[in-house]
Amino acid sequence: MTNSLLQRLAHEAKTLYFFTRSDFMSILVPISTFALCTVAYDTPLTASRVLCTVFWIWIHLLQFCVSNQTASPDEDAQNKPWRPLPAHRITIHDARVLRWALLPICALICIAYDLRAIAFWFPVAIIMHNELKLDSHWATRNVLNALAYCMFDIGATSVARGYHSLASAKASNTHILTFLIILSTIQAQDFRDEEGDRTANRRTIPIVFPWSGRITMLLIMAFWSGYIAVRGELPTLLAAAILAGGTFVGGRFYALNDAASDQKSYLYYNIWLAVVRVAPFIRR
Repeated sequence: MTNSLLQRLAHEAKTLYFFTRSDFMSILVPISTFALCTVAYDTPLTASRVLCTVFWIWIHLLQFCVSNQTASPDEDAQNKPWRPLPAHRITIHDARVLRWALLPICALICIAYDLRAIAFWFPVAIIMHNELKLDSHWATRNVLNALAYCMFDIGATSVARGYHSLASAKASNTHILTFLIILSTIQAQDFRDEEGDRTANRRTIPIVFPWSGRITMLLIMAFWSGYIAVRGELPTLLAAAILAGGTFVGGRFYALNDAASDQKSYLYYNIWLAVVRVAPFIRR
C-alpha cells in the first residue's frame, strides 16, 4: 500500500510538472533570477526565502497553465502532446476542478504575504486571457502578458524580501521598465506558434503584421538594449554585450522565419530579457 501511495503521489507530482514544464525557461527561471538579484542588491537572502520565492512563482504559474490548457484542450493535442490533457494523465473534468481550486489557494498565499492586489488582479488577468479569450488579439494579448509578468515580478520580489518590506526605488523603476519591454516585445513568443494560432483564429502580430512584426523586433530590441546600456550606467563590457545580444536576437527574428529558428530565437530572447532586467543591479 505504501508503494502504491508513493507511486500515485509521484504520478500526480509529475502531472503538475508537465502543466508548467514549457514555461520554466520563460517564467520560472528568469523571474526567480530577477527577484533574487533584486533583493540581494540591498537585503541579505536566506535559504527559506529563496525556496518560498520559487514556490510562489511556480504555484501561480501552475494556476495560469492549468487555466490556459483547460480553456483550449484540443490545441495541445497537435503541438504539445506530452502535456497532461492530451497525454491522458488527467481528465478534463479533474483538470478544471484543479484550475478553480488553485484560484483560492493562490489568493490565500498572496494574502499571507500582504499581496492583496495581486490576490485579486492576477486571477482576473488569467480569466481575461484564457476563459474570455482576450489572448486572441495581439493588443490585449500583449497588455495582459505585460501585466501578468509584472505581477509575477512584484509578488516574487515581495516574497523574497520578506513580510511587509518595501521595495527599493531601483526595483520599482525596474518593474515599470519591465512592463514597457514586455509590452513591446512579448510577441517574440508568438512567431514559433504561428501555425497553431492560425488554426485557433488568433490575431497575433506575426499573423496580422508578418513582415513589419519581424523588422520591429530587431528595432525594438536594439532600442531597449541601447537604453539599458546607456541609462543603466553599466560596465562597458556588459553594456556592449547587451547591445550586441539584443541586436543579434532581434536580427534572428527578422532574418530567420521558420518555426525551428523562431523556437531558438525565443529561447535567446528569454536569455536577453533576463540579462537586461538584472543589469541595472550590477554596479559599475
